[in-house]
Amino acid sequence: MGIRFPFLETDPEAFSIVCFIFFISPFGTDAMHPPLQANNMNLKHLKPLLLGTSAFVCLALAAPVLAADFTITSGATTNDGNTINGNDSVTVTGALVTTGVNEGIDTTGGTNTVSVSEAGSIETAGGGAFGIFNNGGGNATTVSGKVETAGNSAYGIFNFGDDNETIISGSIETAGNNAYGIYNLGAGDETTLSGSIETAGGAAYGIFNGGGDGNATTVSGSIKTAGQDGIGIYNVGDTNETTFSGDITTRGLVGDGIFNYGDGNVTTVSGSIATTGDTARGIHNIGDNNKTTISGSITTTWDTGHGISNVGDSNQTNSSGSITTTGDTGHGIYNFGDSNQTNFSGIIKTGGN
Repeated sequence: MGIRFPFLETDPEAFSIVCFIFFISPFGTDAMHPPLQANNMNLKHLKPLLLGTSAFVCLALAAPVLAADFTITSGATTNDGNTINGNDSVTVTGALVTTGVNEGIDTTGGTNTVSVSEAGSIETAGGGAFGIFNNGGGNATTVSGKVETAGNSAYGIFNFGDDNETIISGSIETAGNNAYGIYNLGAGDETTLSGSIETAGGAAYGIFNGGGDGNATTVSGSIKTAGQDGIGIYNVGDTNETTFSGDITTRGLVGDGIFNYGDGNVTTVSGSIATTGDTARGIHNIGDNNKTTISGSITTTWDTGHGISNVGDSNQTNSSGSITTTGDTGHGIYNFGDSNQTNFSGIIKTGGN
């Protein structure tokens, strides 16, 4: 006669089984052999069966969550109806087109992998309908295809969490106001752009690292913004690093090429930055101990369009490249603060009054 455990008769893949062996002494209990307890129920009524024998006790534990892999060849709903909630992978190989406020891809739980192949594309239509939304840390997003959004505040890619990695060799296009190309809200995020980002709306930044420290942005591709306050790369926080060898073009009022708001940020430019709006600076730093190195070119065309502007203390500017401004009060390099240092061996041309 054996002891029956009904849960062992269920699907063996649904449970993990942990087993224990207890020895019950036939001579009673003492300090070396305390009475066996299970779920606060004394097993003394089973003593006739267990005396002098080994009791084999198994506990069923819930099965661990397993990673899932999804491929979307076409779809009209977020994730094409799948759930991506941690350690999952999704690859978009065709057209994923959503309507209303529905996002293209929405992940939770962190450490997910999102890929859009060269033939893949994501299109969203409504306000706040992000192309890709990663809610959590440690996610990896790669776009070789295309992401397009049409609504206000509809970011192309939105990473909410720390240590997310985004690689773009394809393209991102946004049309609405406040519709950033890439928005990283966290610390330690890494963004690499060899493709292109274009934004059309007001305050629609190309890349926005907002509110975290230690983010790294590397751009060898192109960023174009058309609206007012359409900043190319905008870093809010400390010790962010921007390495730029591509092209930034902004056309709107106060459309800075690169704007760092914080301390200890490092910006290295070997590419080209061109701004055509009023008060649109090539590189604008607000904070202390920021370091800017330029071996490429900066061109601004409207009033107060400084080539490089530092507002704060102990900032360092190293320029061996070229800076050209044509607007009134458009300084080549403008420092406002104490103990700022400028090392210059390149060319500065100013054409305004």
